[in-house]
Amino acid sequence: MTTGLRIAFLPLTDAAVLVAARERGFAEAEGIALDLVRTTSWATLRDRLVYGQVQAAHMLAPLAVAVTLGLSQQPAALAAPYKLNVNGNMLVMTCDFAAALEPDVAARLADPLGTAHDFAAAIGLWR
Repeated sequence: MTTGLRIAFLPLTDAAVLVAARERGFAEAEGIALDLVRTTSWATLRDRLVYGQVQAAHMLAPLAVAVTLGLSQQPAALAAPYKLNVNGNMLVMTCDFAAALEPDVAARLADPLGTAHDFAAAIGLWR
């Protein structure tokens, strides 16, 4: 069974992990049909996530904090469970979607396989 996941991204090198997961079939092999939604600005990416056009987004870590604090609009609770690279970009998702993940960050870091299973459960792949 394949489950779709819409992820907004900016066409930057740090989004390569998402593109590779789709293009090389890594996501499909795990039953995830990635629908990558190309955006042209961080603001558009933010709005697509906040207003439910996508389930997740490749986002600068400070932008996730700013959205949660409501610095550019009404506050919107976001979760950032996955760091994509050492430059601080993350895979950010709505809190409703991330609720299936282990709430203790230290436990998530100590158990990446368990976190992956929680993520799979959130998109309906793991029971």
